[in-house]
Amino acid sequence: MEARRRLDQGETVTGWTYSAAGVSENIIRPEVVASRFLAGGGTQEQFMATVEITKKSLKAALKASKNVSGKELDFELKTLIDGCTETKLRAKQIIKTK
Repeated sequence: MEARRRLDQGETVTGWTYSAAGVSENIIRPEVVASRFLAGGGTQEQFMATVEITKKSLKAALKASKNVSGKELDFELKTLIDGCTETKLRAKQIIKTK
């Protein structure tokens, strides 16, 4: 994007600016957090309500734990998540055509 290039070079671009830099903090040892939560009186159900699992990360974990790949991995994933997902439509996005 031209505006980004110009801003990167220190130029002023009418109508565009960078936002202030922010800080992101990620939990990298969820097993420790879970253990502490449970030891503090929380329930597994309460903790699990805070967890977000992606199919991509679950598939990678499943591949490592079962040592499967390809169609067998796809089948294992489908079986594992059967009845545990919801499907949502995403809003249309404008894309550049060729």
